[in-house]
Amino acid sequence: MKKINLCFNRMLVILSCIGLSTLSGCSREDEINWDPDAVKEFSGVAVTDAEEGIYFIEEVGEETADGNVLKNVKYFDSEEKASVPLCSKANCKHDSMECPAVQLGEYEGRRLGMLTPYKNALYLYYMSDGTTSFQDVIMKADSDGNNRRVAYTLPQGALLNQAILYQDTLFLSCNMMGEIDDLQGGITETSLYVYDLNEEKEKRIASTSNDQDGYFYYLGCQDGKAYYIDDVYTKKEKPIYTYTISSGEISCINSENTISTSMMYKGKLYGANEKSNDLFSYDVKTKEKVKLATFTPFEEKAHFNIMSSDGLLRLSYLTHPGTRQSKVHYQIYDTEKEKFLYPEYKIGIDLYQHYQDGYIGSKDNETGYFDKRLKFYQLE
Repeated sequence: MKKINLCFNRMLVILSCIGLSTLSGCSREDEINWDPDAVKEFSGVAVTDAEEGIYFIEEVGEETADGNVLKNVKYFDSEEKASVPLCSKANCKHDSMECPAVQLGEYEGRRLGMLTPYKNALYLYYMSDGTTSFQDVIMKADSDGNNRRVAYTLPQGALLNQAILYQDTLFLSCNMMGEIDDLQGGITETSLYVYDLNEEKEKRIASTSNDQDGYFYYLGCQDGKAYYIDDVYTKKEKPIYTYTISSGEISCINSENTISTSMMYKGKLYGANEKSNDLFSYDVKTKEKVKLATFTPFEEKAHFNIMSSDGLLRLSYLTHPGTRQSKVHYQIYDTEKEKFLYPEYKIGIDLYQHYQDGYIGSKDNETGYFDKRLKFYQLE
């Protein structure tokens, strides 16, 4: 399977032999395999469509007086099992602004927050610092980090909650900052935006107000549509809407949904019944609920929570909250394998995305991947 490009393959050979980081003679013909219908959500760790590798953000150096830390962007090659910074300079230490990979960590006073590969390009989200810059931006670069340019500028005062790329369209959920009254500012509303990358047109499709205790967010995309939820905290029902990309039509497809802790996976949301200890799937269109499994509660009295992403149901129990003894105990149910992944609850281990035969996740607050035997490899 082809890698990110030929230059990364050469770079890994050089690294293994003499410890240099040199990129040269990159071929534009050898590119990432991509899926035209891929749904790519921005995050700090992003997998290529064909799972050849993983892009991730790494902090380098010590924290400065203003609380900032330099960041660089690295690429983990799945076949070689090695990481390289997106840097073409010979003998570079990758720990200063002279390094191209570290330069990707900033843009005009903005700090890199999330990224995702999409169609042989790399998209990067930069957060404004509120002093030298006041608008967040999303930039597009080549797959090796070169030729970076602004792809989209967020509305003034928008703080990004979520960004998804699907069918050449950006879907964004934002908190909007403004004046609440004469004495203070804060979040005035949550808005959903759609931005057509080809037409360069922006549309706001939903928004709350500061007197509405809740928010909108996207559940996912499929079949040419984006699915989103209106989560008002004081209401049991969490209606689900679709936005059709080709027509711009908005429809409420489910006004009875009550699940608000799950991303959509293959047209379904996932949840848990604490009384019966059942895990279940919920079809957003047909509203059919199907029992998947029965889970064993954690032994101690603890705060229960469940989240679901990429078809992974992540059960957690928080013990001794608010104390130094506080710990989170995790259990994961994989809807693809139809089984729990661990014989018992694990402390400090969380899995949130499928990757090859294993998963992307974290262990003891370090991000990495787990192989099919659930052995952990830190991304570094």
